[in-house]
Amino acid sequence: MLERLTIRDVMRTCIRLKREGHRVIDAHIGAPSHDPPIPVAKALAELGEVGRDYAPFAGIDELREALSKFAKAYIGIDVEPERIFIASSGTHAVFVSILGFRGKHGLFPAPGFPIYFIQTDLLGIEYDTYNPIAEDLVSEILGKVREDTAFVVLNYPHNPTGYYPEKGVLTELYEELRDRGIYVIDDAVYHSIYYEERPEFVGDCVTDSFSKIFSVPGLRVGVVYLLEGDPVSLGRRVYGSAAGASVLSQLVCLKMLEALRPGYLEDLRSYYRVKRDILSEGLREAGFSFPNPKGAFYILAEHEKIRDSNELARKLLDPKREVCIGIVPAWSFMGKRNQFRISFGKLSEEDAGLLVHELEKLVSSQ
Repeated sequence: MLERLTIRDVMRTCIRLKREGHRVIDAHIGAPSHDPPIPVAKALAELGEVGRDYAPFAGIDELREALSKFAKAYIGIDVEPERIFIASSGTHAVFVSILGFRGKHGLFPAPGFPIYFIQTDLLGIEYDTYNPIAEDLVSEILGKVREDTAFVVLNYPHNPTGYYPEKGVLTELYEELRDRGIYVIDDAVYHSIYYEERPEFVGDCVTDSFSKIFSVPGLRVGVVYLLEGDPVSLGRRVYGSAAGASVLSQLVCLKMLEALRPGYLEDLRSYYRVKRDILSEGLREAGFSFPNPKGAFYILAEHEKIRDSNELARKLLDPKREVCIGIVPAWSFMGKRNQFRISFGKLSEEDAGLLVHELEKLVSSQ
């Protein structure tokens, strides 16, 4: 059996192939490519001498205040600045949110973000999974709840499918879970990347990141909006696990919020919608099936002629190919063996069309 490829394996191979002069389509890691509200170089030039002193470990006050306004306007949640905590990435934001449940039982989406399952192992959290694209999501999750279930993690728009439920479903789910005393963590990092009706966001704790919406993944800044729960306890977890996020990164992120103009988020949705449409229309015509990618920049696809997506991923990375393509086998997300994820966050429109062509050509030859 071939060694199973991870996202990082595929990314490293694509980097090597490009260095060797190959034509490569990067449809692997979930990275954005739209422009941030202000160029990072311009933001840095305006900052001057920074980083010489410690800042509050929960985050600089100005950023927390700006995020309180942003969350109300664009995510639809009302949270005071003192209940907003700056983490060292979106992943760290999730980590400190579930850290308080060590030794307890939780529910996570599968397929789902791979780092969820790394974190549960590190923290000794017992978990079960639920199908995040189930037709009856409320029944799906409630059917997995145990007497000792302490928390549920949601993630919509969903990685790796781009799916999110119709309006009202998550509100109903949250009310049911709240009645059972179960804490709800909403990993909402793709909150403003949607192509149909605006998603709804619910929970006792909502996590976010500057990586996806503001297109600065290298700054490593995440956010925890603590709607319910003890802020002192969460503050201790942020402090004890990272002692605060980079002050330089926080100040650049503050510049991003200050530069946010009307229409910016609609423009980024239009930017990714074009690529999504090229891929989804072309792949369906080629016989691929996948959940409707209503948001984020992912498609989780399968085809009746593809039995092993790990084998497919290796074929697409063969240096003998005219065009090498990096896709991710779904096992990384606890998906099915024949599924694979396409990330179109970094793709040009030309790359999106070429990816469809190459996949169609490959399945036609089988």
